[in-house]
Amino acid sequence: MCAKFSVAMSDNLQLEYCRYKNREHFDRNKVNRILRYGGATAITNLAQLERIGYPADRNYEKLLRVNGLRNQTLEELAAKTTYKIVLSDERDDFPYVNIADDSEPVQAMTGGCFFRNMPREKAKRHIAAICAAASRNILIYDLYLNHDIVSVLNLLGTILPDKKLDIIHHPNQLTADMQAQLKLIRGDFSFEPRDLQTHHDRYIIVDEKTEIILTSGFYNLATDIKEFTYIIREGCLPRFV
Repeated sequence: MCAKFSVAMSDNLQLEYCRYKNREHFDRNKVNRILRYGGATAITNLAQLERIGYPADRNYEKLLRVNGLRNQTLEELAAKTTYKIVLSDERDDFPYVNIADDSEPVQAMTGGCFFRNMPREKAKRHIAAICAAASRNILIYDLYLNHDIVSVLNLLGTILPDKKLDIIHHPNQLTADMQAQLKLIRGDFSFEPRDLQTHHDRYIIVDEKTEIILTSGFYNLATDIKEFTYIIREGCLPRFV
């Protein structure tokens, strides 16, 4: 059985965490931030441990080899985690999240908060990375999904993966015309209407196990005229099962 990992970490943060685990001198502020962001279950590989001077012991090396964790880049390691990010204290370009910068929009929820007129590209790429892990279905829910059809369809074409998937939706939200246009962008999609209860927040749920809450809707992810916040967590709410 494969191990489960939350995030990846840059070499210097991985080194700091190894010092902490081995009861050596470590930077307490950095380790506190690492733990806050889920670094206790961070992924690594044999190459990274070798780079930072902490080669794996026999049991840990076996675990890493069983999971195929040998020579991947940090970006490749991040793609194998739940949250698809690399913790860093220097970089902030996706998939890196700068835990040393208090203005970093991707916070330890995990998710992000974007003010009006603030570009949404990082949020789109983060959500797209989560959606790319889907193997069966993606549920989308937003009472105002058809508020601006052109903007929302362009957004869905950006964040939804190009693969065979069922798109679960409320029948009154994703109209037949929108479905037809989305099929032109993602031809392998099939659509499954569900009579879902009414909710204030908006949702993306991947394979009924990873939930993305959009507090101000798909349109405000597509544009930057209003505030936008999203939160990612494992396990969908019972009302959507």
